[in-house]
Amino acid sequence: MFRERIREGGLIWGNPERANHRGIPQGAPISALLSNIYMLDFDTAMQGAVSAHGGLYRRYCDDIVVVVPPHAEAIIDQLATTQIEALGLNINPDKTTKAEFPSGIGMPASGGKKTQFLGFDFDGVRRLIRASSLTRYYGKMRRGVNLARQTWRKQNRQEALDGSPLSGMKTKQLYLRYSYLIRRRFRSKPDGHERQGENFITYAHRAAATMNAPEIKRQVRNHLAKLKEAIRRAKE
Repeated sequence: MFRERIREGGLIWGNPERANHRGIPQGAPISALLSNIYMLDFDTAMQGAVSAHGGLYRRYCDDIVVVVPPHAEAIIDQLATTQIEALGLNINPDKTTKAEFPSGIGMPASGGKKTQFLGFDFDGVRRLIRASSLTRYYGKMRRGVNLARQTWRKQNRQEALDGSPLSGMKTKQLYLRYSYLIRRRFRSKPDGHERQGENFITYAHRAAATMNAPEIKRQVRNHLAKLKEAIRRAKE
């Protein structure tokens, strides 16, 4: 019925891995549910084995974290490989990290290594947003400022032709999109309920509060200065 009404009806594009019978629609609302159904046997096998060794297993779509005692590492590693291959999938070695954590709370991982899960790094002491996420954020900031500058220049050219006074570069949306100032813009709804605007900085602050990780706030503490500097250069 799905193939007849949805695929043959042209409502979705074909999966390049269709010939290999692999993959689910990326970004579709049902994809998370389908991934859970597809990975159910894998989850059951991994959860049972990891729990038997007193460890922890978590999966969010294709992002997986496993914590086990050192003596169980090879066993669980082999199990994960076998189970994932049984589903016609594979584990990407380039995106797989391993770290050994000494006993005790607040002890750094051996060899300065770290583990990653859901966009965060953990080295045994600090919980940080991944550096790649920060790089993407600042890249988006620079592109946003550049777009605002182009729009401003275009508007100035039209104002010059019309004989109107030249307007300044509009920066309000930049501050709302790329700084913590969005919190002031969306303070409350008309009905009195709290309303919180969201951007990468508010996400970072919320993560810092949730995980009791002030080091995350330190990661983004210079974001406003960088935004102001980008705007200053754009106006030159």
